[in-house]
Amino acid sequence: MAEKICVQCKTKNEEHFNFCKYCGAPLPVVDRFDREENQTHTAYTYPQPQAASNIDYDGVNEQELALYIGKNSHKIMPKFLAMQLMNKKTSWCFPVFLLGLIFGFFGMAFWFFSRKMIKVGVILAVCGILLTVADSAINAQVNKAVIGDILSSCNAAISGDIDRTQLGNNLNLAIEEYEKNYNPVFSLLTSYIGATFLPVIMAFYGLGIYKTKAIKDIIKIKQANNQDDLDNLRIRATGGRSDALVIIPVALMLLSGTLSFLFLI
Repeated sequence: MAEKICVQCKTKNEEHFNFCKYCGAPLPVVDRFDREENQTHTAYTYPQPQAASNIDYDGVNEQELALYIGKNSHKIMPKFLAMQLMNKKTSWCFPVFLLGLIFGFFGMAFWFFSRKMIKVGVILAVCGILLTVADSAINAQVNKAVIGDILSSCNAAISGDIDRTQLGNNLNLAIEEYEKNYNPVFSLLTSYIGATFLPVIMAFYGLGIYKTKAIKDIIKIKQANNQDDLDNLRIRATGGRSDALVIIPVALMLLSGTLSFLFLI
């Protein structure tokens, strides 16, 4: 199978790709049949920027959107196209769903930060922090009591004051006491909303939010009336993925754990 080599970043792409899977730049059109020589060959012609697509995304063309998305544009652009043609704001985004199931609010925030949607990412991360800290605060005494009982029983077993059977009984009693006094309100909100229902909702609307932001950012760049013919570079720099921003939700998740731990001291 013939490969298309991106003229911008030199990435090798599969023949059926129209945009570079790494940087989102338009790829050369392949004509695989030479009628004069009656044999297969590869000939390249490069599309002009404004001729990439006749689909109008509310004032933005397909090439500009692909440049904004950057890496994985070949996966996201077909979903953007389906949303535009069907006038929908939803399309399934599996990474948001999977990260939400594993890490809850912080997992979903991870994807939004990686795509430079900072406002949505901050809202999700703050919700995660508030629920986690609230759960630790309201159950601080219960947590301290059960940890103290467990440590006391373990120390007694180490010193030989109690045997393994008594240790097991003490641990079971500590767990039963914990379950009886523990207030599950905030933990249920975190588990069922933050790690079950909300990931499904955000997985449906995540790409719609991304598409709306992309169009607004691109239009803003085009309306700036720059006279240096560098709008494509500005679009690519404004969009794309950011490996640096994903540190923020990770740091906020660690902060949440640290604040929760302080209630045990």
